[in-house]
Amino acid sequence: MDVQILSVERVKPSSPTPNHLRNYKLCLLDQLFPVAYAPIVFFYSDTNYRVLDKISKLKKSLSETLSRFFPLAGTIVDDDLSIDCDDQGASFTTAKVDCRLNDYLGNPNLELIAKFLPCELTTTGLLLPVTNVQASVFECGGIAIGVCISHKILDGTALSTFLKSWASVANSRSSAEEVIRFVFEGPAIASLKKMANGLSGPGPVTRVGAVSGFIWKCAIAAFEERFGSKKPSLLTHVHSLGNLAWIAKAKCTTTKSAAGEEEDRGIPFFVDEVRKSMRTIITSWCNLGLYDVDFGWGKPVWVTSVDASILVDMRYGDGIEAWVTLDEQQMDILENNQEIATFAFLNPCPLLDIGDVRLF
Repeated sequence: MDVQILSVERVKPSSPTPNHLRNYKLCLLDQLFPVAYAPIVFFYSDTNYRVLDKISKLKKSLSETLSRFFPLAGTIVDDDLSIDCDDQGASFTTAKVDCRLNDYLGNPNLELIAKFLPCELTTTGLLLPVTNVQASVFECGGIAIGVCISHKILDGTALSTFLKSWASVANSRSSAEEVIRFVFEGPAIASLKKMANGLSGPGPVTRVGAVSGFIWKCAIAAFEERFGSKKPSLLTHVHSLGNLAWIAKAKCTTTKSAAGEEEDRGIPFFVDEVRKSMRTIITSWCNLGLYDVDFGWGKPVWVTSVDASILVDMRYGDGIEAWVTLDEQQMDILENNQEIATFAFLNPCPLLDIGDVRLF
C-alpha cells in the first residue's frame, strides 16, 4: 500500500483571535509533557459525497471550528512555554491511497497506520503547528482522517470535545440548504395585516409580525407537503441591545377538532402567535433607518446581510425583504407556493422599482 501526498496547506480560522488572547501560556505539567502529538485516525467507508465535496467540507468546517478553539490554530513557540495564537491555522494534508479501503481493513498492517498521519509524533523544531490533519482518499472513495494535535494543549477528553465539535459544525447543514430572498411590497403587507386583524392580541399587527407569521405558515405547509405530516414548530426572533441579546419564541402545535381532525390554521393564528411573543420588543432589522446611512455620496441603494434568516427594510416604502433558509426540497415547494407568490416577489433586482407591479 502506498500513500501519495497530493497537497499540504494551512486552514486558518474563520475569524481572527482577539489581540489580548494571542499568547496562551502552558502550565508546568504541559511544558514538561514529553510526547509532541496525540495521534488518532478515523476510517470512513464510501458515501454519496463526491471526494472533492468531502475535502471541501472538512476544510470549511475545520476553519469554523478553529475560531472557537483558537489555540489550536496557533504555533508552538521554540521555548515550549506557550502557544502563539497567530491564526496561522492547522496544517491540512490531502493524500491518495493506491488501494480500496476494504482491501486494507481486510488484513490491516498496523505498521502502515502511520502513513495516514500528517506528521511524525516526535517532531521537534521551531514554529510547529499545534494542529495537523491528513485526509487520505482510497480508490473506492473511502477516506481516512488522521489528526495530530499537540499533547501539550489537549488531553484525551479535550481532544474528543474538539473532534465532536468539528463534526457537529460539518453536519450543521448535513442536508443541503438553500437561502431565498422574498420581497414583500407595502401594499402586500397591508393586505396581510388586514387578514390578521380582529384577533385579541397585544396591540396592532406590525409589518414584522404579519410577514413573520405568513412565512411561518407557508414553511409549515412546505414541511407537511414534503413529509406528509405536521409537526410542532417553534418560531424564534433574536433581539439585541448593545451586546445583550434575547429570544422571543412563538410555538405552534398540532390540535384536533371535536371530530378528531387536525385543525387547519390560517394566517391570523400564526400572526397572533408572533404578536404574543413580541409584546415589548422590536424585531429584525426593520425600522432601524439603515437606508439613511449616508457618508457624503448619497444613501445606499441596497442594504443586506450574510445572515441566512433575517428581515430587512426595503429601500423605499413600507416593504420588507425576508431571507429564508430551508432544505432544498422544502424550498422548492415554498418557491412554487401560490399563496406566497400572491404576496411576495422572488429575489427581484434590488435596483428595480417594483412598486408599480402588483401580484395580488
